[in-house]
Amino acid sequence: MQKFNFVFLWLMSFISYADTPAYYDFNSGQLILPFVNTPQGSYSAELQLDQNSINTPLEQFNVVKAVAVNSSIGDDQSPSFNIETGVLTLPFVVTQQGVYSATMQIAQESAKKRSGTTRFNITRVVPITPSTRTQSTQGCKIFPANNVWNTPVNTLRVHSRSSAWVNTIGSAKGLWMDFGSGQWEGGTIGLPYNEVTGSTIVKSSVHFSYNDESDVGPYPIPTNYKIEFGNDHHLLTIDKEACQLYELFNARFNNTWTADAGAIWNLNSNQLRPINWTSADAAGLPVFPGLVRYDEVAAGFIGHAMRFTVPSSSSYIWPARHRTAGMLNVLTNTPPFGARFRLKANYNISGFTPALQVILKAMQTYGIINADNGSAWFISGAPDERWDNTLLRKLTVLKGSDFEAVETACMMVNPNSGQADLSHCP
Repeated sequence: MQKFNFVFLWLMSFISYADTPAYYDFNSGQLILPFVNTPQGSYSAELQLDQNSINTPLEQFNVVKAVAVNSSIGDDQSPSFNIETGVLTLPFVVTQQGVYSATMQIAQESAKKRSGTTRFNITRVVPITPSTRTQSTQGCKIFPANNVWNTPVNTLRVHSRSSAWVNTIGSAKGLWMDFGSGQWEGGTIGLPYNEVTGSTIVKSSVHFSYNDESDVGPYPIPTNYKIEFGNDHHLLTIDKEACQLYELFNARFNNTWTADAGAIWNLNSNQLRPINWTSADAAGLPVFPGLVRYDEVAAGFIGHAMRFTVPSSSSYIWPARHRTAGMLNVLTNTPPFGARFRLKANYNISGFTPALQVILKAMQTYGIINADNGSAWFISGAPDERWDNTLLRKLTVLKGSDFEAVETACMMVNPNSGQADLSHCP
């Protein structure tokens, strides 16, 4: 078994991997990948090869050490190099920018060299959505990859009303992670969700206060259901067999189920709510896709926007579908539902722990979406006994002034669809 060390993995910018080849010197056992420019960042790396089994037909490698800036190396799979095909595969390189699969092809004339310097060309660097994102729904994707929730906004222009909206929410107010472990005043902290198999559960009829804006159902609610503790009583259920998301607002059971509003989402579709319809959120948006979940942070990557609340909203913009105040299509200095913000790119996250950097990097890349009225800058997440509440509280150092609203209208393909296309954006 051959082994190599990542001597360094250094984030750089604006360098194309196509311009700079990689080299492996069989004499020194050193493979150098000068600049690997991925869609989310650029990397410089050196790998040291152990000489113990250098002449084996299929050379397997283990990552035994990683020294990096704002990054870590996944240790769940080992890279492999096939001397016959000249392909070196690095299955998972996990950084604060994402999870990637990389394949390198050495030149045919030097594929079987055992001495001297061998030239490599990097042929593929592919971003990978961590498996934990689909594992939580047993293979159901959380909307298509081109859905607005799953689209990065780090390259979008700052919205002309950004400063006004930030000031209205509270530029000096601190960020709050509204989730965690344990209990607070007798209930779990955060928005829990249920997973069921639709064909094996009896679905329940639900009576709605807003029946003219709610999906009739019925809704698959397990007998040992998990429901949000507190005033809103969100009840979220994923049918992992049908890939359907069922969400209720202010759900309660007294011989029969009642709720203020309910929405059913096809997780394979980009379809939005009917115009002016609410959902389990005042914005008419789904709740679950915007939750911060522990498994995502543990995997090193959050590939979607986060849900957050503000004290007051006026009107709504795409992809939101509903308003509680203001006039339709009239923007004011009060942020509309659907407004998307991001942590400013120049905010230095290097001083935070790797787990918190995963959350912060997602805020810089995918941003946060105004989905409901509530406390200022409250970020939604799912409760989990593995959360470190003390660690999460360290993010209160962030203030509203560290965020900026972005212009998302350019990536809208159709006002009735959640599909996003960044190629339309300047």
